[in-house]
Amino acid sequence: MRNRYWLKMAPLTWLCGCLIFFTACSTPEEVPLKDRYTMQDLNGTAWQMDYSMEIHEDTTFRHVPEHWLRIKTFTQNRFTFTGYDYSVPEIAGMGGGTYTLQDSIYVENIAFHHRADFNGTEFQGRLYFDSIYLYQIGTVGELTLKERWHRID
Repeated sequence: MRNRYWLKMAPLTWLCGCLIFFTACSTPEEVPLKDRYTMQDLNGTAWQMDYSMEIHEDTTFRHVPEHWLRIKTFTQNRFTFTGYDYSVPEIAGMGGGTYTLQDSIYVENIAFHHRADFNGTEFQGRLYFDSIYLYQIGTVGELTLKERWHRID
């Protein structure tokens, strides 16, 4: 009786085994590293800042406390960000301008900023993505910025 059960199940077991074997042996199509950055289209996206670090010579400042909200949005070639401080409550920064992104090289031409010394300057750095985060690392003047944003749209 037991042998009949295994004889009936043998083709199904063999088929499942082959399916698992061939699935495990196949490799997903690899996207070349240089194309990973150009695949992301920022147009129409919105991001919320999770982390920000400013490096001034030998001093490091971290910000984005829990009571802050900072949102960055992109159109085809423009960006804007707005910050809000819930503890006060008031606007806690804003800025915007145009940007270019080629491969991972990201350049912001800052047209307006809550920090007057940033007006008319250029942020140069790298922009890269993983599954849900956007990382922005670069310099504006002598200030180095490292930021992480998560997508909210």
